Amino acid sequence: MKIEQQVVSLKLAKELRANGYKQEGLFYWCGDEDIIVVEYDLNNNAKEMVSNFICFAPTVAELGEALPIITDSRKIQDGRKIIFITRYSIRKPAGLDWESVHFRANTEVDARAKMWLYLKKEKLI
Repeated sequence: MKIEQQVVSLKLAKELRANGYKQEGLFYWCGDEDIIVVEYDLNNNAKEMVSNFICFAPTVAELGEALPIITDSRKIQDGRKIIFITRYSIRKPAGLDWESVHFRANTEVDARAKMWLYLKKEKLI
C-alpha cells in the first residue's frame, strides 16, 4: 500500500491543523499544493529538515488513536468502487436508542479525519 493512502490528504491535513490537531508525527506534507509530496523524518524534525513544510500528515493509526472508542471504520463496496465509512455512535439522552454520524471517503484515513473534524466542531473531543 502506498504511503499516500495511509496519510490524510493535504486538504484535510490543513483543516486538521486549523482546528487544533497536534502537529507532530513522522509524516508531513511539503511542497506546492499542486505537487503533493509525502516525506518523513525518523527524528521528528520535519520543520527543520524541510523549508517548504506545510503541515503534518497524520496516519490512519494516529487518527484512530485520536478518536473516541465508540468510533469504528469499515470498508464497503459501492457499485464498483471501494469506499470507507467511519461511524460515531452516541446514546440519545432520553432512552436506549443510539444515533450515529457517518463520514465517507476514498481512504480510511480521510474518513477518520472528517470524523475528527466533526467531533471537534461539536465539542465532543
